Amino acid sequence: MKITLLGGDMRQRYAAESFSCFFDEVAIWGLGNWEGASPFITIYDTPQEALNESSFCVLPIVTSRDGVTLWCPLDDGAKIELLYLFDIFSSNSTILGGNVPSETFSKLKCRYINFSDREELQIRNALLTAEGALALGITKTQSSLLGANVAVLGYGRIARFLCRELSAVGAKVTVFARKSTDRAIAISCGFNALSFEEDFSVRLSRDFDIIYNTIPVRIISENTLSCMKKDVVVIDLASAPGGVDTEVASKYGIETILAQGLPGKIAPKTAGEIVADTVVHILKEEEYI
Repeated sequence: MKITLLGGDMRQRYAAESFSCFFDEVAIWGLGNWEGASPFITIYDTPQEALNESSFCVLPIVTSRDGVTLWCPLDDGAKIELLYLFDIFSSNSTILGGNVPSETFSKLKCRYINFSDREELQIRNALLTAEGALALGITKTQSSLLGANVAVLGYGRIARFLCRELSAVGAKVTVFARKSTDRAIAISCGFNALSFEEDFSVRLSRDFDIIYNTIPVRIISENTLSCMKKDVVVIDLASAPGGVDTEVASKYGIETILAQGLPGKIAPKTAGEIVADTVVHILKEEEYI
């Protein structure tokens, strides 16, 4: 069987290497010049050629940045609209990828599987994100994490892994969470835990050396930023719009690090292998392979 990978960053390259263990041919397009690729991997000049006689197409976990064209950061010359891409793909075949814009999704002629929704992928990516966030806390601050007062806003998958990693290196971790159950779990794991109603702005502005945000809403107000210690570092892990306005933070001299998409930046090989594992599991469940 033949599988095609179109666009994406280094994760797609590593995913292609992993797929070469399961497919007779791995076709790629939109991944730039690639010397030393596996002999099972074929680089095509056009997406049409790459898709010809292919049973499956794997798109990037970040399918599009503008909602219109396929994301191809490794190939400046590669540009294709998602609607056209889906139109040329066989209606008898299957596309797997990340979140496709709703207006595009409604016009699909073939089957589409969003593998970014898979729990196995989200958990493993959350662990990579926590690892990368810890590295940022170590390398982007002037003080040791040992004994540092660290706030983590939110207590989802990423935050839970992150709190564990921070605690392991000796940081004093305080979790801010809306749900009482999340706060109870955080306390049971040995962390401090507060709600957002307990003088959140005051506590956040005076008590912490590093603040990690995992909540994708503007939860850190200008009033809070204006009162923060000038040597505090805010590391925003949340997807857009994030938890802090970087321009406002800069006005008050607060260093803010936008750290979205860490798996693809700090561990693209592992992140690509996770994508490949997830896709292979899906295809085995569907009894395609």
